[in-house]
Amino acid sequence: PALPPRPLSAPSAVRPRERSPQAGQGPTWVQKHSNGQFLARNYSIIRSIGQGDFGHVDLVHHIASGERRVCKRVKLVGMQDDLLCQMRMEIRVLSCLDHPNIVKIYEF
Repeated sequence: PALPPRPLSAPSAVRPRERSPQAGQGPTWVQKHSNGQFLARNYSIIRSIGQGDFGHVDLVHHIASGERRVCKRVKLVGMQDDLLCQMRMEIRVLSCLDHPNIVKIYEF
C-alpha cells in the first residue's frame, strides 16, 4: 500500500539558495565554465555511469573536496534551439534550489 503524502514543513520545504551580492549572478557556489578544461583540472573520473542521445554521465571524484559527484556532459553541437533553451532553464532553476531530494548543481 502507498504511504499518504506528507505535507511540506519548513525544514523539508524547497528553499532557494543564497544569492551572490551581484544581481543576476546566481548562487555564490554554482560556477559557470566556458569549456571543459576545468573538468580535467578539478575532477578525476571514477567510472562511466551511462550514456544517451545528448551525452554521457560519469561518476567523478572532486579533487579539492574529496566528494564523489556525478558529471553529466551534454553534446551541444546540433542541438535544436528549443531543447537548448529548455536545458538552460533547467540549469537556472536547479541551481537556485536547495533540497536533499533535488539534484544539486555545483558547476555547469
